[in-house]
Amino acid sequence: MNLFPGRDNKPDWNDPDIRSINASSANGCLIPFPTYKKCFDAVSDYRRYLSDYVHLLNEGWVRKGYDHVYDLPEKINWPHDDSEKINLPYYTNQYSNNKSVNALPYADVHQPVTLLAHNCILPHYWSSLRKKITFAGMACAFHLFVNGRPAGYSDVRHTPISFDITSFWHEGENEIALVLYSSAASDHIRGGWHDRISGILSDIYIEAFPAIYLSDVNLNCEPQNSDHTKWSFSIMAELSSCRISLESPSVRFDLYDDYKLLVSREIDAVLQPLMDSSRKLDNVKTISSVEYSVDLEEIKPWSADQPNVYDLYITLSDNRGYEQVSYHMPVGFRKLERKGNSFLLNGRPLILTTANSVISSDISASTEAGIANKYSTVAERISDKLIEVKKSGCNCLFLSDGIKDPAVFELADMLGLFLIVSTDIYPDNFTATELTGRWPIQTAADFWTNIMSAAAADLINTAKAHCSVIAWNIGHNLTKWPQLDRLLKTCTGIDQSRLLMVPASEGADRDHPSVYFASSGLKAVITNNLKQISKYQDLNLPLFFASANIYHLANDNSDTLYLLKTGKLPIFGTFLLNNPSTASTVPDYLAETASLKNLHASIDIDQGNLVLHNLHPFAVISNIVVDWQSNDNQNWISGSKIEADILGAGSSMSLKLEEIGEIIQKPSHINFKISWTDNSWPHQGQRRTVCFTLPWSEHDRTLIEPPSGRYTPLSHGRIRLEQDRHHLLISGSRFWFIFNKITGSFESWRCGETELLSSIDNKLGAGPYWQLTYRDKNESVLTVCSSHVESIIYDCDGDGAVIEVKSLITANDLLRFIGTTRYEISHKGELKIAAGIEYDSSSDMITENSLINLELVFDLSRHLNQLQWYGFGPTAVESLICSKLQPLPAYPHPNNWLRMHSELISSNAQSWYGAHWLYTGNEQGLGLLIKSDSFFSFAASQLAADIHNQDSRQFFSRHYGQLRLEFARLQSTSDFEDNSNINGNIPSVFEKQKGQSIAVIKRQYILQPSALNFI
Repeated sequence: MNLFPGRDNKPDWNDPDIRSINASSANGCLIPFPTYKKCFDAVSDYRRYLSDYVHLLNEGWVRKGYDHVYDLPEKINWPHDDSEKINLPYYTNQYSNNKSVNALPYADVHQPVTLLAHNCILPHYWSSLRKKITFAGMACAFHLFVNGRPAGYSDVRHTPISFDITSFWHEGENEIALVLYSSAASDHIRGGWHDRISGILSDIYIEAFPAIYLSDVNLNCEPQNSDHTKWSFSIMAELSSCRISLESPSVRFDLYDDYKLLVSREIDAVLQPLMDSSRKLDNVKTISSVEYSVDLEEIKPWSADQPNVYDLYITLSDNRGYEQVSYHMPVGFRKLERKGNSFLLNGRPLILTTANSVISSDISASTEAGIANKYSTVAERISDKLIEVKKSGCNCLFLSDGIKDPAVFELADMLGLFLIVSTDIYPDNFTATELTGRWPIQTAADFWTNIMSAAAADLINTAKAHCSVIAWNIGHNLTKWPQLDRLLKTCTGIDQSRLLMVPASEGADRDHPSVYFASSGLKAVITNNLKQISKYQDLNLPLFFASANIYHLANDNSDTLYLLKTGKLPIFGTFLLNNPSTASTVPDYLAETASLKNLHASIDIDQGNLVLHNLHPFAVISNIVVDWQSNDNQNWISGSKIEADILGAGSSMSLKLEEIGEIIQKPSHINFKISWTDNSWPHQGQRRTVCFTLPWSEHDRTLIEPPSGRYTPLSHGRIRLEQDRHHLLISGSRFWFIFNKITGSFESWRCGETELLSSIDNKLGAGPYWQLTYRDKNESVLTVCSSHVESIIYDCDGDGAVIEVKSLITANDLLRFIGTTRYEISHKGELKIAAGIEYDSSSDMITENSLINLELVFDLSRHLNQLQWYGFGPTAVESLICSKLQPLPAYPHPNNWLRMHSELISSNAQSWYGAHWLYTGNEQGLGLLIKSDSFFSFAASQLAADIHNQDSRQFFSRHYGQLRLEFARLQSTSDFEDNSNINGNIPSVFEKQKGQSIAVIKRQYILQPSALNFI
């Protein structure tokens, strides 16, 4: 290896023929675990790097910069003087100023360089294992030194690369040094659509692995029936051994659906001598290939709307049966195919809506904001942003000069995000002409095609096992490249299950089923800088596609980023705006999408209507004003203003667009400005305005929130969730929360000096739980019916945890109520509880003289001063014993720390339309929220147990409390219903009703995550 210029041979970084030295072959970068059990336990919490065989090197680096490469010391070691301590990621932001005068393909010999060093001590039990260092994402050429000895060189950008450092390592403390170059010969064939970032973008870690390990995996899923529930699943695993002896290891494949084992098969492998000379750099002596196929039934296919991910565990054992290493891979069953001009995913049209193209820009922004130290890995750093993108309704990311880290791919698999992954080697036409005309003259095309093919092969081998990746982009302005067909066949020889995105070229294999070419009129436009929408470039590259030609456009006149498609096929708009006024509070790549996520718009061509959909589960949208105009080549041809009153929760509205017939006949699009009043809690009364451009559509699409359960399984942040058969334990630095899965309620919560404990005498736990007091007209005795747990779902994302309990309450096997209680615990330990109740209308109707009281019970320990209500507890919003709209007075207890209030929120208050709400919160972190519509009321009461014991002294004592919800009943006449809706009156439970049947309003009170925002 050569670092310095001016000698007989060119330095490594100035030789385009050298991509890497002593580097290991690209693979999926699977994380090794010592045993199958440890791998299984770690995967449940997405603890990717918490393996006994992985040592992270993201912290503790020292840095020293040199103005010229000549200034580097002869011996590369620890820079003891004037060095700076840094953590990863690290951006050099150093660029050569002399690139324009360098003859292609050479780099600047006077470039600045950076020296990084790190001291490391590995566990003692690693001494018998091999070791390699992995760079998950580098954005520059670099040399690697271990203990002062050159260990490798790499000019592989943005794609993981590894080096076997076993022979360089010794017991005790070791020193790792990196020399980062700001310029390399390959820069001439690298491009991007933003200002290129140089440095270290992702994680660096050392991993231990046994002499026999898994070197490559290929998965293949083929549907066997039309409804995609029966699949043929094939696995091809390649084993490599660093030993000469021909052992007989075994490989076991275990496929799980969550905790349900679907397949378990162990196969003996036969090692054979390695004949491929290119693999000698990996120190591989013998290899073996193991194949296994199985037919599976009742499989849930993977898609962006329903990202059903299965877990595959691959465990290697030696010839004595001892486990050597275990790996995990997420598996999604999906089939991508082309039928005519349409692309289908699992037999349905492939629809892409995108939010961002460059992941690395997001990480850079996070670092600049000073929050990089909040996370230990890059996967943690970008997980929140990926979740925001998914929640906004987007389902696709285009990874250009971003991070091709397998951790990102795994997050996309679980979230349900399509990925279009691109190499960073794509010279434009001018550079291609220069390269093929100057150096080397005879074999220019072969030479540069080999370089591009190697980069594409590394990328495909890294990500081919992930179901979220649907396309490879391997070219940019290569219309004049003479050997494009050979480049394409190299890529399709590695993977034929995805699309290749390249421009057309004469002589290319147009009939290959995996190759999609751009037609002469297909153009794609993207932005130079995604943080600020700017003038667009014509790239002749199909970035996004669906049933037909879909364009990705940036309109610099309206500063709007949108998707557009010609023709009369479906298009689904994702509206991403860069409004400077919201830049400080909303991520740049989402902008106003956050306020638009509950409003979806489309155009019905046949009827000429704008169709608005309110996706919010319970909040209405009011005072809607729509301004619209249509243009053809920047010439405005029509427009009008439409006003509407109320769009109910979960409902749709059609607004007539005048002169729509004239628009349909022309290839134009329509610009909209919609403003409305936000009635979702806690943003009542705020006015929202959004501008976007929307093509017309024949179909509609519903935005789907990410599924609960596994979409944010990061528990190694500031909060952890652990469980056994009966309990869930959520803990952080200063708090804990213990939840009983049997009773469906919490047992204890402590945050700082505040503590809540369950009553010792109550076997149902502290609650809150639903309780029903029932008396039939033929019975004089009150019957108290407790709820029993139907289901519990929970999740943890490292910054918060959620538990949601669904319970069933039954009276005399006839009346059924469904109760829901939701707990949210933040990383600060704040406990926020939302409760809801609904009547199961499938059960018998409530008779005329039935008395039904539903109680939400907190039953806390009476030996501690834990929970105190104001006076008589929560006041009645509307009570039978008080006048209309006059709540009961509340007299605060002098020692109370929990504040509570309730009030009637009408349409004039710009809140939940015609709804009541009750909220408690305190500075110690406890919050409680209950809501109902105008046909329900809240009332304070004693506990049912105290009523039975006639203990009036315990009436809402300071030690515990209870809420009771009374069901109000409607008359069967329409006149009564109309009066109730207008005046908001609540009829007395005891007043006589007209008619024999009593209808009970069925209302869902489950608070969705987007609305559950306390304190």
